[in-house]
Amino acid sequence: MGLDTPANRGDELEDFDLFSSGGGMELEGDDCLGVGQGNSDIVRASNVSIVGGHPYSEHPSRTHFLRNINSNVEDSELKALFEQYGDICTLYTACKHCGFAMISYYDIRAAQNAKRGLQTKPLRHRKLDIHYSILKGNPSEKDVNQGMLVVFNLDTSVSTNELQQIFGVFGEIKEIHDTSPQQNDKFIEFYDVRAAEAALCALNRCDISRKQIKIEQSPPGGQYYHLPAVFSFLFHCFREVDSSF
Repeated sequence: MGLDTPANRGDELEDFDLFSSGGGMELEGDDCLGVGQGNSDIVRASNVSIVGGHPYSEHPSRTHFLRNINSNVEDSELKALFEQYGDICTLYTACKHCGFAMISYYDIRAAQNAKRGLQTKPLRHRKLDIHYSILKGNPSEKDVNQGMLVVFNLDTSVSTNELQQIFGVFGEIKEIHDTSPQQNDKFIEFYDVRAAEAALCALNRCDISRKQIKIEQSPPGGQYYHLPAVFSFLFHCFREVDSSF
């Protein structure tokens, strides 16, 4: 099986940090791969109440929506607490005064272990309330890296084991499955979004078995959802901050 990689790539990912525009703590030295936000139940902070229920709210993701946060907790405390489970992509704390924060991991296993290990853990006399937050809306191409790639134009002779060998060089693969019974395109999901990005940059438009493949990022499950209510909540939260000065 032939594998030829072009020398120059015009499709490399741009760095993107969804949380950077809102302030809070941004970890240096790591590029944040865009992750979306959402919350399931009623979020209350000060005099603001937002309802954002949806059936996908507790589907495991790399981003945690942290509720019941003590406003006096230090960013360094949160970082140290959650970092013991894995590398942190972004810690967003601009609305601690509203009782919530957001934190995202590169590796979904780290997020799952952190939720299991820290749910209801007391922090500054408050028990952490942790929920998964997932990709929403109609994100741009650079926003959707959740570790899932879709590979187009594969030759029918290419097996799953061969894809495992080629793509597995870049990191541990969670799953490989068909996009549909009628096509030979494949979804390839990595545990770590950095591995997915590396595979995309290195293999997009290369030749496998004498056919040039095309690789794109795909949200979990290959689908998009509605814009989350948490963005509206953030808007009101920032207005409260502005009006207090």
